[in-house]
Amino acid sequence: MFVFSPKITTDKEIFTANYSSLLSQRDVILSAVWTSTLLSGVDPNPMAMIVGEPMINGMFVGQMIGNGVQNATYILQCTVTTSLGEEVTIYGKLLCVAPPDLP
Repeated sequence: MFVFSPKITTDKEIFTANYSSLLSQRDVILSAVWTSTLLSGVDPNPMAMIVGEPMINGMFVGQMIGNGVQNATYILQCTVTTSLGEEVTIYGKLLCVAPPDLP
């Protein structure tokens, strides 16, 4: 499982799953789905972190991730379906942290 750098709860960022080492060069990603589940902490709706639709660019799949609850750890999962009939999932762990104190 990949570990993402911590995300500030108030920020929106694009997270990327890289499938280049997992798929054949002649394979094409046809569709992708991102999900968010809670690993630790309290968040009644972890899927609220998924903002908009996935962005497929060759062997990379991006997803805008927003919100999150301070000190909660999430599992982000990206599952793709390919032209060769494969279904491949990448998992990443993400900790959400409070925004830094501003002067």
